[in-house]
Amino acid sequence: MDLNKQSIPKTRTYIAQHLKKAFRINKVPVPWGPAVIAGLSTGIPLLTGIILHEPGLGMLATTGAFVNVYMRDETARQRFVKLSCILLGLALSIMLGTLAAPSLLASAAAISFIGAAATFLCGITGVLLPAGYMFVLVCGMAISLPADPGLFAYRGLIVLLGGIPALLLCMIPLVFHRYGPEKRMLSSLYQKLATMLESLNTSDYPLLRLETGELLQQTKKKIYKSMVSRRKENRSLQQIYEITEAADQLFWAIVSIEDQQISVPAVYPRMLRTISRTLPKRSSTLTVDRQVFGKIKKEDHFESGLQEAFLYMMEAIKNPSPKLEVSNRSLKEAIGTRWSIRGLYHYTTIFSASMKMGVLVLVSYGVASMIQAPHPSWVPIGCASVLIAATATASIYRGIQLMIGTCLGGLLASLLLFLEPTNLVIVLSVALMQFIIKTLAVKNYALAAVFITPISLLLVSLAHPVDSPLAFVNVRIIDILLGCSLGLAGMLVLSPHSASKRLDRTFAAALDAQAKLLKTYAKNQHNQEIKILSNIVLRSLKRTSTLYDQAFNEITHRPYHVEEDFPILIRVQKVGYLTIHIIRNEQLKENKEKLLACSKLLTDMSAYFKTTPISYKGRIKLNQNLGVSSLIEDKSIPLFTAVMDLYQEILSAETNMNPTH
Repeated sequence: MDLNKQSIPKTRTYIAQHLKKAFRINKVPVPWGPAVIAGLSTGIPLLTGIILHEPGLGMLATTGAFVNVYMRDETARQRFVKLSCILLGLALSIMLGTLAAPSLLASAAAISFIGAAATFLCGITGVLLPAGYMFVLVCGMAISLPADPGLFAYRGLIVLLGGIPALLLCMIPLVFHRYGPEKRMLSSLYQKLATMLESLNTSDYPLLRLETGELLQQTKKKIYKSMVSRRKENRSLQQIYEITEAADQLFWAIVSIEDQQISVPAVYPRMLRTISRTLPKRSSTLTVDRQVFGKIKKEDHFESGLQEAFLYMMEAIKNPSPKLEVSNRSLKEAIGTRWSIRGLYHYTTIFSASMKMGVLVLVSYGVASMIQAPHPSWVPIGCASVLIAATATASIYRGIQLMIGTCLGGLLASLLLFLEPTNLVIVLSVALMQFIIKTLAVKNYALAAVFITPISLLLVSLAHPVDSPLAFVNVRIIDILLGCSLGLAGMLVLSPHSASKRLDRTFAAALDAQAKLLKTYAKNQHNQEIKILSNIVLRSLKRTSTLYDQAFNEITHRPYHVEEDFPILIRVQKVGYLTIHIIRNEQLKENKEKLLACSKLLTDMSAYFKTTPISYKGRIKLNQNLGVSSLIEDKSIPLFTAVMDLYQEILSAETNMNPTH
């Protein structure tokens, strides 16, 4: 069975199916802890403002508490640094908005710049949703406040002070469960490894290999970065390191047997799931039933590489070293890589997304000003909320969810405002709704959006009492609907094919990285350079899958059917993983000529993707490389077989290719 014959995903789905997906309730655990932190983070600055008889300052300080929405499962140092930088960014956003508020043009330029810059910085640093949205929101709030540029530093300070309690609350869980984030990351990784192992010899394996490989690199990067700063040598930290190394060995052991048609004993994935369930527990070190270890050890007839990886994992669990025996240099080399602005532009959509955010936020603010909207900053806020999604399809879903949630939330806000609540009731209501938003957002954003509108309107009413609640709510609904509509329309018009246009170039970059790694290995160059090039290959594989997903989810008519590149994506991924596997195990060093021939063929296949549109001359050049391909046509070596499979897939795609491709 050819594992790469993965069924091609369908491109077209009916509107009803899209609506069903947009309002599907996700089956994920409710984050009760983060929800409590969100409620307290919002309530504390508001309550402080009420106590000091300055509700307006309380509302302003609450914007600093927005840092809590960026809390993820990360190590203590990473969380503190990330949230501190975000808090500083929120303060700078409100300062810039305050300075620009007196001028319409300056306000438009400021909110546009904040949107573009925040989107870019969140993109290159890996900050997930809500990404740059909160910075646009805070800048918009500053613009809507009474114009007084002299207060820019004062308002920035208030935001910082309001964010400090939220920052401290986000750090509290790590005090009681010191290595909780690391263990939860490893738990998810081992669960994914179990699924990958079970999928061997099935059509699901290529995608699971891709997902597991990406999760492994992400987990290693976070844990190793944390360990560089933690030099306290203790049993728990050593065990975390060894369990991470064991996961790394397990992944590459599975990759090494994926073409051998091996039947995996059920005890292996079951053992991985047992570890996955045990890891998040609060005990300082991990322990597992010894009987399971005995069963693993008795499987002497099974594939030796995979068995050795399991035995290493069991030793790490049973007898972790009491002392951390890895240097900072080794940790840095394990995750070291190189990056460039050129790579970000050509092989990701970060620049394109930043440009879209800046331009469309500027346009939406201009439209709001032209129609003389009472709160013109609300329109770009609605626009930004749909542009932060990872794909065009996700933006459509998010826009639908937000528009419907805003309409329903408007009804709830009208009811609350008609009741004329006291300031204390407003504080309690906002804190409670923030708690509810955090619990519902993971289930479906539309449910959370119902409570976002009441919070926004209650905060505004706290600083400036509302005379006509119904008119006030109607303005909010209209502005958000207008902003969402402008964002969705602009997304479809402004560079709608930014991902699909970069896909071939990203395939070429991945193949170039693999070719360079093989060539460096064949020439026996420095080990540190090989590690860096290996990490560059892994990063290029991540970029190909991310860009393919974005291209596949483009809404408008594309230059060609992206799903036709799916078999190529799977094969490029396979060649990359097998290349690294051979180098990790120092194989084929005696086959220098074949390694260089393989590198040459990968380079020539890369040139195929760089030709846009693909010319007849480029096709002839590829066909002339059959002489080179014969040098590596050795079916006993999985890497060479995978390279030839990729080569044949490209030739097949060439034959059946649409002329517009």
